[in-house]
Amino acid sequence: FGEVFTPIIHQLLNGMSFIESNSLDEVALYKQTTELVRYLQATGNYAKIHITGQSLGGGISLITGAQTKIPAIAISGPNNKLSRKTFDPIFSLDDTKQFLFN
Repeated sequence: FGEVFTPIIHQLLNGMSFIESNSLDEVALYKQTTELVRYLQATGNYAKIHITGQSLGGGISLITGAQTKIPAIAISGPNNKLSRKTFDPIFSLDDTKQFLFN
């Protein structure tokens, strides 16, 4: 079935994200971690910030790292190359290559 779904996978993910957007906002932990990192960056008290996580926490760290442009490492984190356009703000494939390691 890969030949059927591969061309439309991004549209499916965007559609599911739109339908569930209100519910997702309530459990979007990445928004809290991204806000925390932005706060730490704004204070100017930290020369380097890195973020790590494992499994679901790894996925959250990858999203936060890409959105805030800081290095992030995930151990067994979910793949975010397909879902990267469903987050707010979205991040580019180049951001995943430059700042993330999974």
